[in-house]
Amino acid sequence: MLRSELKARLMESGDYEDPDQLPAYLQGYDYRWAPTFVLRHKQSGSIVGFELVYTAVLPLGVLEQAKRAQEEHDGFAVVLLTSLTNAGDDLGEYCRAQGFGLFVYTSETISPIVAAKFAKAVPIAASDLPDEGWIPSAVSEQVKGFNHIGAGEVIRAYVPRLGGSGVTLPQAMATVQSALDHVLTEQRKGFAAPFPFYGLAGLQGLLLATGSPRPDHVVHSFRVYVTGCVILDHFWDVFDAAWQSHIWHGNARIDDVWFLISMFHDCGYFRHPELRREAATVLDLPHGDADLTATATAALGRDEYRRASQAIGSLLAHLRRPQGNWDFGSVGGTIEDEMQALLLRWYATLEFHGVVSALDLAAQMVRDVHSASERGKDSGIDRAFLAGHVFPAAAAIALHEWRLWPDLKRYRLFPFRASYYPLAGLLMFLDTWDDYRRRGDNEMAVSGLELADRSATVRVRWRDPERLSRARAGYEDYSRSVRWSRQMSMNIVVDEGEP
Repeated sequence: MLRSELKARLMESGDYEDPDQLPAYLQGYDYRWAPTFVLRHKQSGSIVGFELVYTAVLPLGVLEQAKRAQEEHDGFAVVLLTSLTNAGDDLGEYCRAQGFGLFVYTSETISPIVAAKFAKAVPIAASDLPDEGWIPSAVSEQVKGFNHIGAGEVIRAYVPRLGGSGVTLPQAMATVQSALDHVLTEQRKGFAAPFPFYGLAGLQGLLLATGSPRPDHVVHSFRVYVTGCVILDHFWDVFDAAWQSHIWHGNARIDDVWFLISMFHDCGYFRHPELRREAATVLDLPHGDADLTATATAALGRDEYRRASQAIGSLLAHLRRPQGNWDFGSVGGTIEDEMQALLLRWYATLEFHGVVSALDLAAQMVRDVHSASERGKDSGIDRAFLAGHVFPAAAAIALHEWRLWPDLKRYRLFPFRASYYPLAGLLMFLDTWDDYRRRGDNEMAVSGLELADRSATVRVRWRDPERLSRARAGYEDYSRSVRWSRQMSMNIVVDEGEP
């Protein structure tokens, strides 16, 4: 792709603009390096020098000068741009070591893989919040002070940018990608994982795979993340008590687990052949229109998929009737084996996006953890990370696949007792009603999000009676299938009248 096309696409995202003039240090001979092109990051005001990398062989001498420029000038950041083909783990590790950002481009998207060192972002004033946009005002009005959410400041800074009727889907996508970049940077500060997971070096590909033809799922996932953070912060003590009692009490923060649950719950959408081909390419799986099932079969033959399905099956079996904490071990028995067999069978069809999302997420992290351990990292931390973050997130993602709820009734997993694992119940609740601008339209409105001492209630309106009828059936299914305790419940109310 030509540099002019990349520059134009970055500017079209709404995140960047041409600077009024180049800084003096880039106009003279201060450095034996000149960026491929220069833009200004709108939110932070940072000047960004983009260096286009065409091959895996880096011009290290030149990039040493780029690093020096970044270190010597506040408000200047260096970002390497490369194609998805050249975006290997080594390049990501190099950028982290140098303090560079790393953006990967495909024919459809440009996405941050490694966070750029922008100057500290200035939050947008609440008075500038538009009335309409990709996050409904009923939710954005609740994004005030967070007491427990580690990325609370970042969320508050970015939510206003997703408001306004004039915000296009590409602009919303770009804003979400930037927000994720900053969220992940904040999370990395407090997590001691021995590998760059929170940089999404590998899992970023799964987000890229949702770029066409269902890009609204990326914005939907971020909206679910933000709304969930509001509810999670409000009921933190209830969520934390359930987490400590039934799942894992190690160093896992439940807001970090919620990030994985919400942002990756729809990455397995394989409804369209084009999307299946793209995702198979990202995951390095064989693929072809003639036999898409072979793609899934090839994946399931790998050790990481076997280990992931076994661990998720073990946790699902535990959630039927928890006895203390799930400790990453096997709970034993026929139910666990059947859970694993069901997961593998459902994945093989590529029809159940919740199961596909869950196994792809978990398997990729099993592979990355194993790779980190082989490089001499601490396998104990690796094991804790999988048990505390990845497998609980994957189990919740698998459970949100509503088409499987009837099958899971005979295993007494449904009606789902959300008091055992409220993070899973939170995803089911939010995903049931979050049809807001899912098609870029305004057919559905969120007229209220009411948080009380023991309940969260969302109020929705629909313009189209036929779509309301379908949505109402889903709301009723949720009410029948998810059981909350007296300590906390989550309810959906349909308001009459047009949005």
